[in-house]
Amino acid sequence: MKKQIFVVIDTETTKRNGMVFDAGWTSIDRNGKIYSRGSFIFKDVLAQDNPFYRHKIANYWEMAYDRAVRPVTFDYFRQRFNRHIRALIRCGYEPIICAYNAAFDTRVLSLTSRTMLDKPFMESKVRMLDIWDAWADSCPKRYVAEVSESGNLRTRAQDVYRFESGQPDFEEAHTGYEDTKIEAQILLKVLARKRKLPIVTHPKQFTGSPWRKVQVRLAKQIAGMRQLAAA
Repeated sequence: MKKQIFVVIDTETTKRNGMVFDAGWTSIDRNGKIYSRGSFIFKDVLAQDNPFYRHKIANYWEMAYDRAVRPVTFDYFRQRFNRHIRALIRCGYEPIICAYNAAFDTRVLSLTSRTMLDKPFMESKVRMLDIWDAWADSCPKRYVAEVSESGNLRTRAQDVYRFESGQPDFEEAHTGYEDTKIEAQILLKVLARKRKLPIVTHPKQFTGSPWRKVQVRLAKQIAGMRQLAAA
């Protein structure tokens, strides 16, 4: 069986479902060894539209000055990412593309690649994993987090990382590469629980709304939290 390398990717988009202007990845094995990292911002995408987190755009120029992010074209990023995947395959590894809410990231990467280049984003056939869904399948019964206005226990990457890392005040950066670091740590927690992973071969196979699994799994706990809040 080939050794699996989990390529954790995260994106930031110009609109809620718009094109990707920032993307990064962190590739790890089951022991947390890092095989590759990348952090990029796309000049050509930004030339077409304003980013959703426009109030943070000045931070990116500071990051570029500090070489924490590399300004490139989307085409350069696509080629660089696919070279990394091919290199892993040549070395005998099986790359697994991962993201927290992978249905979103795979969709917007495909949208951006089709819009900017008229090409699919991926050049190799690889399997994929939604870290959010995998975590929901193995969510600890003691999980605690904020309850949303609709009465659901929040399961955003930030909420889950706060619990798993024991850092209740942690704030997510909402930049591509920085977010992959916490998502990789969540994935390592999942891998340590040795549950079957919901790995798929096509984005259409991703489970919709993984947060619902957590609500069902922790129904009694959530009911108790609602009673306390109402008291």
